[in-house]
Amino acid sequence: GVLQGNYRIKAERALLASQEKVKHSIRQFDGKIVIPSIDVVVTEKCTLRCADCANLMPYFKKPKNIDFELIFSSLDKVFSVSDSIIELRILGGEPFILKDIDKIINYCTGKLNVNRVVIYTNATIVPRPNAINAMKNKNVFVEITDYGELSKALAQTRVVFDQESILYSVAQLPDSWDDSADIIHPKRSKEGNQYIFDTCCAKYLYTLMHGKLYRCPFSASLNHLDNNFRDANDYVDLTSDKLLKKRLQSFIYSPSYVPSCGYCRGRSQILGRVKPARQVRDKRVPFVQL
Repeated sequence: GVLQGNYRIKAERALLASQEKVKHSIRQFDGKIVIPSIDVVVTEKCTLRCADCANLMPYFKKPKNIDFELIFSSLDKVFSVSDSIIELRILGGEPFILKDIDKIINYCTGKLNVNRVVIYTNATIVPRPNAINAMKNKNVFVEITDYGELSKALAQTRVVFDQESILYSVAQLPDSWDDSADIIHPKRSKEGNQYIFDTCCAKYLYTLMHGKLYRCPFSASLNHLDNNFRDANDYVDLTSDKLLKKRLQSFIYSPSYVPSCGYCRGRSQILGRVKPARQVRDKRVPFVQL
């Protein structure tokens, strides 16, 4: 039943999380490339306006959806040079904003070298019937974050998921978030940026956005906020790199920081903490701290 399925998935994910060598890097096993996870950003639009969003969504002045065909062709390139992807993580923004999100879910679950598809939602929108049908696949798991009164569709979503036997979990907001959403002036030394990279807990959250693969969600969003932030050393261009396998390995195996690290406070235990899910009316501006 649903509960047994939930426990099974949770157990598998807990086991995977304990295997640091698999979780935190791309490893080669007998010449095969296994990628632990790729965050697939499907939209820059969100139903919430969290000031301290680590994915920088409040900075987008004109948020837009990501072209599906570009997502498909980019992932096809990754699939062509990798043997297994443990998780494809569909997120935004809020993915259920998309009326045809089922197309991406079905595409991802249809790939033999993808073990699991995980969808992240804030429970502000009840998924449409086409999305529900797509999520019935046994390899799909939905991670719901309960934002309290902001998650207006949570109760109804849970009823639908239980009725349709969709695997999901609900996480409560923690008492605080990392103070990591500021875009700062890049004034640190090379040694300082390397330290930020070395101590970062997000440097293996490989993120696909607009046809490019980045080290983390911060790097991906930063590069698409303004052309002035864009740096080719921040990503692997999946639309044009000819020696993709070699480029991908070199990029991800690299122990060195990327240019976007210079704009980031970092993600480590030494960061300050802020109240979670603070809502803001206006768009955020780089270099201005809230």
